[in-house]
Amino acid sequence: MFRYILRRILIFIPTLFVISLLAFVISVSSPIDPVAMNMSEDEGVPSDMQSYLSQQENRQRLRERLNLHLPVFYFRIASAAEPDTLHKIYDQDRRKSLGKLLARSGNWPAVQAYHSSLLQLKLAHSGLQQQALQLDTNRRQIAMDAIISSSSLVNALLSTAQPEGIESRFGQLDTLYQHAAHLQFLRPHFQQVQQNYRKIFTEKTSWKTYVPSLIWFGTENQYHKWISGILLRFDFGNSYKNMLPVSQRIGDLFFWSFIFTIFSILLAYLISIPLGILGAAWHGSKFDRITTVIVFAMDSLPSFWVATLLLVTFANPDVLDWFPSSFNEVRLGDESLLSSFFSDVNRLVLPLIAYTYGQIAFASRLMRSSMLEVIRQDYVRTARAKGLRERVVLLRHALRNAALPLITRFAGVLPALIGGNVVLETIFSIPGMGREIFQACFDKDIPMIMAVFTLTGGLAILGYLVSDLLYVVIDPRIKLKKDNLKSGR
Repeated sequence: MFRYILRRILIFIPTLFVISLLAFVISVSSPIDPVAMNMSEDEGVPSDMQSYLSQQENRQRLRERLNLHLPVFYFRIASAAEPDTLHKIYDQDRRKSLGKLLARSGNWPAVQAYHSSLLQLKLAHSGLQQQALQLDTNRRQIAMDAIISSSSLVNALLSTAQPEGIESRFGQLDTLYQHAAHLQFLRPHFQQVQQNYRKIFTEKTSWKTYVPSLIWFGTENQYHKWISGILLRFDFGNSYKNMLPVSQRIGDLFFWSFIFTIFSILLAYLISIPLGILGAAWHGSKFDRITTVIVFAMDSLPSFWVATLLLVTFANPDVLDWFPSSFNEVRLGDESLLSSFFSDVNRLVLPLIAYTYGQIAFASRLMRSSMLEVIRQDYVRTARAKGLRERVVLLRHALRNAALPLITRFAGVLPALIGGNVVLETIFSIPGMGREIFQACFDKDIPMIMAVFTLTGGLAILGYLVSDLLYVVIDPRIKLKKDNLKSGR
């Protein structure tokens, strides 16, 4: 037993690594910019130098808080021309344009000089709008239009790598600076940009782009920070929506998803197991036919329709106002949580019915078919031939083997604890994980989605281990050996 558990754990470790790595790859591949989501400042033309520098400082501080200033992984396979600092340029469009320019020339110092001169030209626009506001009405609008056009062209150059597009914008800026007297002081900066751009192609070292290189970043990378935070502190990072810790939000919402999932499973098994046993024992009887029809009817009803019907019928002042129409949120920090839970049980009734009825239908049919198969086995006939009572034969000899499919299904309970039920939690306004995941998808809250994806995968693996161990508890004849595992025993 111990060796089997140890062997499964050793298999789980690389599996969890793959799950976490897949979640991380999906997150870093997302086009969503968390810095832009949480910064309200305008990136266009700052009113003055002070506000521009303050804006950039705030953005850099937020990047560092989210570890976005670090490389993505432990290493990167690139060309000899690529530097180990390209990841520090956070803007994806700028990073892609610099990568394309580098691929054409292989001269990173020249590409970097061109990018730096563009940033200097953009920085030189700071304060121009404030100066334009001091002009008279006729000249003010002309000056503002010229400043906005110049700034827009510079921003476009920062994210453009196509030679035609760059040359076109160079021509537009050259014409603009010739006719706008108040922008004449920008011409030296612009000429420096042009000069640095020409050097990219006149001083090519293209051979470097054909030489592979391994860039090693060590443990100072985004993935290491993320996975070590999970393993050591159960820290999934900060939410993009409100910058609060994701683990704290999961802790606040996990309680009700856990309660409804566990209670619905227990109720379903307590009802479906006896129902399945009786259906198999009285196979073909009137009771079996009636319960079969009822169970199939329950299994065919969609959960959202049943939940809505329950609310319309039993939480409607015009019909039967027996239960509340929505679930009132109770925060985990309240001292009255348990007292509120037990004193206000009536608000749990309708959600529990909606959670449980479908599972009763499936589990009872599964139990019935499994019992019918088992009671036809030779050892059950032998037990009956010995004169044992039917109750003893069913509960002591047949039930253990017949319960194995239910145990297999039980493996899916653990992932449901963290995933919740999106539809039912939304209909009943339950403050659980299902509704939160649904909202996180709309809010593009990648850290929350990553956390749920990783936890669900880990709990699914744990569920398989628990199921294997329960096999032995239910039926001691099952041995955790390789041959038995292959045969599904």
